[in-house]
Amino acid sequence: MFFQPEVFDLFIFIVAFGYNLLFKQFKFQLFKKEELDELLKESNRFKEELAIAEKANDKKKIDELIQQQEKTIKKSFQLSIEMIKNALIISIIFIIVMKFLVFFSPYEKDDIVITNLNQTEDKLIAEYHLSDSANKGTWKIEAFEKNGFFGDEIIAEDYFFVDEGNKLDVKFMLPPLNNRTIIMVDKENRTYTGGENLKIYIMKNTNYNPDNISVKLDNGTALLWRLPFTIPILDLTNITDVQGAFIISVIIIGYCLAIIEKILSKIKEVGNHAETKTEEQKHEKDLQTSSVRKSQNTLQEAQEETHAKLRSE
Repeated sequence: MFFQPEVFDLFIFIVAFGYNLLFKQFKFQLFKKEELDELLKESNRFKEELAIAEKANDKKKIDELIQQQEKTIKKSFQLSIEMIKNALIISIIFIIVMKFLVFFSPYEKDDIVITNLNQTEDKLIAEYHLSDSANKGTWKIEAFEKNGFFGDEIIAEDYFFVDEGNKLDVKFMLPPLNNRTIIMVDKENRTYTGGENLKIYIMKNTNYNPDNISVKLDNGTALLWRLPFTIPILDLTNITDVQGAFIISVIIIGYCLAIIEKILSKIKEVGNHAETKTEEQKHEKDLQTSSVRKSQNTLQEAQEETHAKLRSE
């Protein structure tokens, strides 16, 4: 396994941090704020000048303004195309990064897929022999239907324990299920030991084609992030897949970087203000010194002039 789960979780954060830095570099190209502000100013200027020209009935000026506005509209269209192109580049990079993480994820690489299911009149049966060294903990079960072009669709989810398990994990691993069929294991307490045989029963119904059903076991290594807070709107308190972990990491890191950037900007602003104030005080002191010197020179000149008159008399 290229990554251990604990190392891979940290790797997700590192990649999310790198993506945020990349996005920060692209942000100015993506939103084109200066160009948009300039276009907005041109549009407002056009409205003001057009209103004045119409009021003065200056047809020549109106024609000139309309020609200028056509150039502005063309520039705006080109800018929009460029922004869309940049947004597509960022989106493609985002998708590639997620695919990259899924490819190297240790959580999916050790999944066990059972394709040869036995069929009875009313149910499908998936059998699996747990090795003596089977991972201890909570194992997640997914029954899915192969839908060709549309990929695999999960029709039911369940869980079982090997030697030990945390029932709290089940709450996080399995959100409120909308199972299309009934699924269960052959032990009521759902607890097995290494070396035992496991049987999974999937009840037949008309919601799926039984010939296209497979079962996946996560080998007791499912990704599980328990967030210390609930994400608003999404009402999300846990992450159970690599894509979700990356997206949440990007959002959280991006938010933290924005706060840090704002704090540093504020510190810089305070520093600049203090520096400006110091320069003003220095300038004022220089003016005072210059004024004193000028007064002293004037007084000295007056004294010399008085002495000169006295000598002449």
